[in-house]
This record gives sequence, C-alpha cells and structure tokens, in this order.
Amino acid sequence: MVRSLLALFFSMIYVSCEFGKQKQELGEKGIAGNWLILYPKHELANTRQYEAYTRAVQDSIVSLLGLKLVSFHNDGSFVQLDSFWREKGRWHFNPESKSIFIRNAGLGLDFFKGMLMGIRNDTMRIVENVDINGEMVNLTWHLKRVDDKYQDLFRPELNAWRKQEVSDTAALRMRLQSMLKFYSGYYKLVSKESSYFLGSRVFLPFTYYQHAIGLRPFDAESNFARVFSSEQEARRAYDLLSRAVEKQKARRFPSGKDFVIEYAEYLERLASTFN
Repeated sequence: MVRSLLALFFSMIYVSCEFGKQKQELGEKGIAGNWLILYPKHELANTRQYEAYTRAVQDSIVSLLGLKLVSFHNDGSFVQLDSFWREKGRWHFNPESKSIFIRNAGLGLDFFKGMLMGIRNDTMRIVENVDINGEMVNLTWHLKRVDDKYQDLFRPELNAWRKQEVSDTAALRMRLQSMLKFYSGYYKLVSKESSYFLGSRVFLPFTYYQHAIGLRPFDAESNFARVFSSEQEARRAYDLLSRAVEKQKARRFPSGKDFVIEYAEYLERLASTFN
C-alpha cells in the first residue's frame, strides 16, 4: 500500500514537471493570439546551401512573409491580414511531435509545416525545412506577439478598406482614412518590434525616404489599385489621396530619431484631411 502511494506520488510529480515544462515552452498565453512575423533566421551548412538560399531566394522569402500580421484563433482558424476578408485558413499544433501546420491561409501560407521550438518573452520560434534546388535549408521564423496597444489593427472596422466593393466618393474617403489609420498603427508596431522595414508590405502608392515620403505615379497594376473594385475607382481614390498629400505640403514633415515613426505621424495627418 505504501509502495503504491509512493509510486502515485512520484508519478504526480513527474506529470506536474512535464506540464510545467510544456507551459514554459509554449508560454503562459500559448500559440493563440495575434502575431507579427519578424524574420527567418537561416542555418546554412555549406557553400551549396549558401548559394541556393542567400543568392537565390532569401529576398523573396522575406518579402513574402516578413512583417506580416497573422492571427491564430482558438477555434483553429487562421488569418493573415492581407487576406482578411477571404475564407479563413486553418492551423493545428501537435504537442507530441511539436509540429505546427497552417493550411489555406493565403499567399505564402497555403501549405506551411514547421516545428515549434518554443515561446519566450512573447517571441515564438518555428523551424521550417525548405527544399531549395535539392538543398534542405532550416529557417527559424521569429514571431512577436502583438501587445494590447496594437490590437485595433486586427479589428474588422480598421480592415474594411480591404473589401473590393464599389464605393461612391464619400465611401472612398472613409476607406482611405481607414487605410491611412491602419498603416499609421502598423508603422508604430514595426518601429517598436523590428530592426528593418518593408515598404512593399504597405499598399499605399508612396516612396519612402529618410525623413520624407513621396507619392508615386498611379500604377494600375499596383497593390494600391488592386484594393479597389476597378481601375476607374482606384484612380478616383488616388486623386483623393493626391489632394490630401498636396494639402500637407505647407506643413513641415514630422521630425524625430525614428523615420518609421515619422511615416506613422505623417499618415495620421493625411487621415485627418478626410474628416
């Protein structure tokens, strides 16, 4: 009897320790939540892998997923904000194999498989094995949990501009204001969490300089134009945005030590012109 009780006692201690390890590894909040994909850290074992990854696909992989905002929902659904209004993808985590799967979640995430290495200090690390011209390269993706200050970025109201629907002038003004407010918040988040910036991640027709922003000519094939229901509507939206930029020329561009924060403040100014 005593021996059985001791066995039960030690088994409970073991289970408690294993649970504690898993909790520590996954973090107190777990996988579910809103995340910013920061960057992939590569492990290159030889010259062949260096040639295959660094010279061939590194830039395209970073451009595809770097600095994207994504959501792992408790019900197993998955959303990347660039595909906010399409049918939700799915995600699944196998605690035994530590495998994490993402399916049907839009560009770059229609078929993703990796191994969860853990969550520490609200940073999740997922190792993905990528076959590049016959060379298997390990990429460790780092995702940062989005803190409460930036949760509005994931609200439907702030992503309404992504809907491709016919809009009159008043609706276009509201969509542009929502778009500018969204990206202003996005810039602030990126400035806080990332050491680099991707202008291509932002669907606005701007060229980015240190301490300045310039408006690019209208491009019917741009991400900005694709947001709208037709080229004609996109041109109308561009004209409205161009007038907002013109109104701001009399004011000095925001100044500071962080040019990404300057972009955020400038977009806030542009958004205010649509009130």
